[in-house]
Amino acid sequence: MTSEVVIDERLAYAIEHRRQLEIRYVVGPQSRGPRVVNPHVVFTASTGALSLHAVQVSGFSSSGLSAPGWRSFDLARVWVIKLLDSTFEVDDELNLANDELYTEIHLAVSR
Repeated sequence: MTSEVVIDERLAYAIEHRRQLEIRYVVGPQSRGPRVVNPHVVFTASTGALSLHAVQVSGFSSSGLSAPGWRSFDLARVWVIKLLDSTFEVDDELNLANDELYTEIHLAVSR
C-alpha cells in the first residue's frame, strides 16, 4: 500500500512543464545559498526519504559543484524559492528504470 505524497505545487508544475526552479537546500550553516535546478523526479529513496533528483545548473554547492550535475535532494530540506521562466530539456542520463536509486517514483518529467 502506498501512502499519499504531498508535493509542493511549484515543484510539481516545474517537473510537468520542464521549468527551472530556484531552491535553498538546508543541510547546515554552510549550505543555505540559492541553487538553480532542472527538476526531473520526485521519488522515495532507499532511506525512505522523499527526494528530488535534479540537475543543478548553478548556485551554491557544499560539495564544490563547478559544472552542471545530477544531485539528489531530501525534500524535507528543500525550500522552493521561485519558479523560473526558463525551461530545460530532459537530461539524456535520466534512467527511470534505475530501481537502485528510485525505490518509488511519485512524479517524473516525460520525454
